[in-house]
Amino acid sequence: MRSQLGWVLTVGLVLQQAVGTSSLPVQEGPHEFSCAAFPQDLGEAGLIARYGRENVRSAAVVGSDDGPQDGTVVFPDQDDLRLEIVWRDPESRKRLAWVRTRGGGRRWEAPNGIAVGMDLKTIERRNGWPFRLRGFTGEGDPGRILSWGNGRFKSADAGDCAVNIFLLPADNTVVDPLLGRQLGRGEFSSGHPAMQALNPRVYQMLVARDWR
Repeated sequence: MRSQLGWVLTVGLVLQQAVGTSSLPVQEGPHEFSCAAFPQDLGEAGLIARYGRENVRSAAVVGSDDGPQDGTVVFPDQDDLRLEIVWRDPESRKRLAWVRTRGGGRRWEAPNGIAVGMDLKTIERRNGWPFRLRGFTGEGDPGRILSWGNGRFKSADAGDCAVNIFLLPADNTVVDPLLGRQLGRGEFSSGHPAMQALNPRVYQMLVARDWR
C-alpha cells in the first residue's frame, strides 16, 4: 500500500511539474487588447504563466522616438500574435510601462473591436460619427486617434492607463499631393476630404500608462 501511495505521489509530482512548464493552448479568434487584459502588475512571470515559457522571450524593443530598450516579446515567431513590451524596471520585469501590437497583429482587438489593419472609413462607420486624429508629420504621436466625438465608441482608458490607436496611410496609397499636404501638423477630423481620400489604416496599438 505504501509503495502504491509513493508511486501515485511521484506520478502526481511529475505531472504537476509538466503542467507548470508546458505552454498553454492559444485561444482561437480575437484576443483582448486592453488595460484590463494587461494590468500594470502583470510581470514577465505572469506572461510566462499565461502564454507559456517558449512564447515569452527577452529582447530589445524600439519605441517611437528612442533607441532599443531591454524588453520582452510575446509570440516572437507568430506575426499575428506578436506583442512587444517595455518595463518600468527592466531589472525586475514586474511592472508594465507599455504593450504594443503592430504589423500583422490582427488577432488583438481593442475593447471597441478595432484591430491592426482596420481602415479609417470602417472605424468611422462603426463609431457612427467622425473622430479626431493627429496629422501624419511632425512630432506628437503622428496618426494617433485623439477622441471619438459623439460616436458610439468611448475611451478605453482606465485611470492612468490608455489604449492608444495609431493610423497611417499605406505605402502604396495614391492621392492628390495637395490633399496629402493638408494633413501635416495638428489634429484633423476623420471626415476631412484628405483623410477620406487617404483612408489610413491602423498600424499599431499600445496599452500604455502615464502616456497619452
